[in-house]
Amino acid sequence: MAFAKEKAKTAKPKAVLTPQMQEAVKAYGDIFAQRLRQEWRLPPRANRRKLQAVVMVVIAKDGQIKETTLVEPSGDRLFDSSLMHALKHVGGLPPTPGNKEVNIATVFEL
Repeated sequence: MAFAKEKAKTAKPKAVLTPQMQEAVKAYGDIFAQRLRQEWRLPPRANRRKLQAVVMVVIAKDGQIKETTLVEPSGDRLFDSSLMHALKHVGGLPPTPGNKEVNIATVFEL
């Protein structure tokens, strides 16, 4: 949790988005989350209790994932590893809204 707070302190200031752009970014985040869920496979030995992890993804304007960070691990190594593996295989994202780099935080739950 301390890492997440520190990361937030060092993040670049965000531009103010119009309501239309906010909706477009939200819809883009939904597309990303759907693709991530399609790629994700829980390893058979992973703990099946309720788990949650938070990832931060930076997506270039051409739709390529530039950076992934596990901001809040779930506490289950296999779950977190499978999530990060899925992030590496999310592909085919459309160009970002407004042709700008997009930062997306996604909560991933089991």
